[in-house]
Amino acid sequence: MPEHIEDDRVDRQASFRAIGVAAASYFAPTFVLGWVLGPIRELVFVPRCGRTSATALEAVLMAGATYWEARRVSYRLGKRSTRAKRYVVGAIAFAMILPLELLGARFVRRMSFRDYLSSLATPSGAIGVSMFAWYALAPGVIGGLHSNEHG
Repeated sequence: MPEHIEDDRVDRQASFRAIGVAAASYFAPTFVLGWVLGPIRELVFVPRCGRTSATALEAVLMAGATYWEARRVSYRLGKRSTRAKRYVVGAIAFAMILPLELLGARFVRRMSFRDYLSSLATPSGAIGVSMFAWYALAPGVIGGLHSNEHG
Protein backbone atom coordinates (compact mmCIF):
# COMPACT_ATOMS: atom_id res chain seq x y z
CA MET A 1 0.00 0.00 0.00
CA PRO A 2 1.42 3.42 -0.90
CA GLU A 3 2.67 5.41 2.06
CA HIS A 4 0.30 8.38 1.55
CA ILE A 5 -2.75 6.08 1.62
CA GLU A 6 -1.51 4.48 4.83
CA ASP A 7 -0.93 7.96 6.33
CA ASP A 8 -4.49 9.01 5.40
CA ARG A 9 -5.90 5.87 7.02
CA VAL A 10 -3.93 6.48 10.21
CA ASP A 11 -5.05 10.15 10.27
CA ARG A 12 -8.68 9.09 9.82
CA GLN A 13 -8.42 6.56 12.64
CA ALA A 14 -6.87 9.18 14.92
CA SER A 15 -9.68 11.59 14.02
CA PHE A 16 -12.36 8.97 14.76
CA ARG A 17 -10.67 8.18 18.06
CA ALA A 18 -10.48 11.90 18.98
CA ILE A 19 -14.18 12.33 18.21
CA GLY A 20 -15.09 9.29 20.32
CA VAL A 21 -13.00 10.50 23.25
CA ALA A 22 -14.49 13.98 22.93
CA ALA A 23 -18.04 12.57 22.90
CA ALA A 24 -17.35 10.47 26.00
CA SER A 25 -15.78 13.43 27.81
CA TYR A 26 -18.82 15.57 26.90
CA PHE A 27 -21.28 12.85 27.91
CA ALA A 28 -19.80 11.81 31.28
CA PRO A 29 -20.03 15.02 33.36
CA THR A 30 -23.40 16.06 31.96
CA PHE A 31 -24.82 12.58 32.56
CA VAL A 32 -23.58 12.56 36.17
CA LEU A 33 -24.97 16.04 36.80
CA GLY A 34 -28.34 15.02 35.34
CA TRP A 35 -28.49 11.95 37.58
CA VAL A 36 -27.69 14.12 40.60
CA LEU A 37 -30.19 16.86 39.73
CA GLY A 38 -33.02 14.47 38.74
CA PRO A 39 -33.68 13.10 42.24
CA ILE A 40 -33.32 16.59 43.73
CA ARG A 41 -35.92 17.83 41.24
CA GLU A 42 -38.29 14.95 41.99
CA LEU A 43 -37.91 14.86 45.77
CA VAL A 44 -37.43 18.53 46.63
CA PHE A 45 -38.79 20.81 43.93
CA VAL A 46 -41.71 18.93 42.33
CA PRO A 47 -43.64 18.77 45.65
CA ARG A 48 -42.92 22.45 46.35
CA CYS A 49 -43.45 24.14 42.98
CA GLY A 50 -44.86 21.55 40.57
CA ARG A 51 -43.33 19.45 37.82
CA THR A 52 -43.10 22.12 35.12
CA SER A 53 -41.41 24.72 37.34
CA ALA A 54 -39.08 22.11 38.80
CA THR A 55 -38.15 20.87 35.34
CA ALA A 56 -37.56 24.43 34.14
CA LEU A 57 -35.25 25.08 37.10
CA GLU A 58 -33.29 21.92 36.38
CA ALA A 59 -33.18 22.81 32.66
CA VAL A 60 -31.52 26.15 33.40
CA LEU A 61 -28.77 24.38 35.35
CA MET A 62 -28.37 21.67 32.73
CA ALA A 63 -28.32 24.22 29.87
CA GLY A 64 -25.47 26.03 31.60
CA ALA A 65 -23.58 22.81 32.22
CA THR A 66 -24.16 21.75 28.62
CA TYR A 67 -22.79 25.07 27.38
CA TRP A 68 -19.75 24.73 29.64
CA GLU A 69 -19.01 21.15 28.56
CA ALA A 70 -19.65 21.87 24.87
CA ARG A 71 -17.22 24.76 25.01
CA ARG A 72 -14.65 22.64 26.86
CA VAL A 73 -14.91 19.77 24.38
CA SER A 74 -14.65 22.17 21.42
CA TYR A 75 -11.41 23.57 22.82
CA ARG A 76 -10.18 20.05 23.42
CA LEU A 77 -10.80 19.14 19.78
CA GLY A 78 -8.73 22.15 18.76
CA LYS A 79 -8.99 25.01 16.31
CA ARG A 80 -8.69 22.72 13.31
CA SER A 81 -11.87 20.89 14.28
CA THR A 82 -14.72 21.37 11.83
CA ARG A 83 -18.27 22.17 12.77
CA ALA A 84 -19.31 18.82 11.28
CA LYS A 85 -16.97 16.97 13.64
CA ARG A 86 -18.37 18.88 16.61
CA TYR A 87 -21.93 18.00 15.55
CA VAL A 88 -20.85 14.35 15.34
CA VAL A 89 -19.55 14.65 18.93
CA GLY A 90 -22.99 15.89 20.02
CA ALA A 91 -24.77 13.15 18.08
CA ILE A 92 -22.60 10.43 19.59
CA ALA A 93 -23.06 11.84 23.10
CA PHE A 94 -26.82 11.96 22.53
CA ALA A 95 -26.73 8.36 21.31
CA MET A 96 -24.92 7.48 24.53
CA ILE A 97 -27.38 9.27 26.81
CA LEU A 98 -30.67 8.24 25.17
CA PRO A 99 -30.64 4.53 26.11
CA LEU A 100 -29.63 5.46 29.65
CA GLU A 101 -32.50 7.95 29.83
CA LEU A 102 -34.91 5.23 28.71
CA LEU A 103 -33.49 2.73 31.20
CA GLY A 104 -33.77 5.31 33.97
CA ALA A 105 -37.39 5.99 33.06
CA ARG A 106 -38.13 2.27 33.11
CA PHE A 107 -36.26 1.12 36.19
CA VAL A 108 -35.93 4.23 38.37
CA ARG A 109 -39.17 6.04 37.57
CA ARG A 110 -41.05 2.77 36.85
CA MET A 111 -42.50 4.09 33.59
CA SER A 112 -43.39 1.98 30.59
CA PHE A 113 -41.98 3.08 27.25
CA ARG A 114 -45.47 4.24 26.25
CA ASP A 115 -45.83 6.27 29.48
CA TYR A 116 -42.42 7.82 28.91
CA LEU A 117 -43.35 8.85 25.37
CA SER A 118 -46.67 10.25 26.63
CA SER A 119 -44.83 12.28 29.26
CA LEU A 120 -42.97 14.08 26.48
CA ALA A 121 -46.26 15.65 25.35
CA THR A 122 -46.56 17.59 28.63
CA PRO A 123 -45.03 21.01 29.32
CA SER A 124 -42.24 19.45 31.39
CA GLY A 125 -41.72 16.86 28.65
CA ALA A 126 -41.38 19.64 26.08
CA ILE A 127 -38.70 21.23 28.26
CA GLY A 128 -36.91 17.87 28.40
CA VAL A 129 -37.10 17.38 24.63
CA SER A 130 -35.73 20.87 24.04
CA MET A 131 -32.88 20.12 26.45
CA PHE A 132 -32.05 16.92 24.56
CA ALA A 133 -31.98 18.90 21.31
CA TRP A 134 -29.70 21.51 22.92
CA TYR A 135 -27.47 18.74 24.27
CA ALA A 136 -27.06 17.13 20.84
CA LEU A 137 -26.47 20.42 19.01
CA ALA A 138 -24.40 22.36 21.55
CA PRO A 139 -20.90 21.17 20.58
CA GLY A 140 -21.46 22.28 16.99
CA VAL A 141 -23.18 25.52 17.89
CA ILE A 142 -20.90 26.56 20.76
CA GLY A 143 -17.71 25.47 19.03
CA GLY A 144 -18.68 27.57 16.03
CA LEU A 145 -19.28 30.62 18.22
CA HIS A 146 -15.85 30.31 19.84
CA SER A 147 -13.76 29.72 16.75
CA ASN A 148 -12.77 31.64 13.66
CA GLU A 149 -15.00 29.35 11.60
CA HIS A 150 -17.78 31.00 9.63
CA GLY A 151 -20.60 29.06 8.01
